[in-house]
Amino acid sequence: MPLWSRKRPQLKWLFKEAETRDATALKEAEARAAKALVEVNADRTKLNKVVEELQAEVQSRVTMLEEVTSRVTEAETRARQAEEARDGLATSLARVTEDHAWMRQHGIGHVSTLL
Repeated sequence: MPLWSRKRPQLKWLFKEAETRDATALKEAEARAAKALVEVNADRTKLNKVVEELQAEVQSRVTMLEEVTSRVTEAETRARQAEEARDGLATSLARVTEDHAWMRQHGIGHVSTLL
């Protein structure tokens, strides 16, 4: 009997053992992959929640910014109106002062004495 034929049963056993090891390793790898997938899905869920919270925060800040911008625009409008009123009063005061000086220059003491 040739040498290779005597070793054949031993080779079958080695192949069987290798197949068993490979199958066990494959099952373990599948289990690790499934566990990793579960963890990744949990992380993704957490990240989605964080993203939603951040989007809500950004929207809140955008709303506040729009409100502040509106208030600033209104304040600028009121300031412009106050400046125009102040300029108008300053012009009126300057005219009254000029008229008063002119009246004094021409010896007019009171307007009511002329009437």
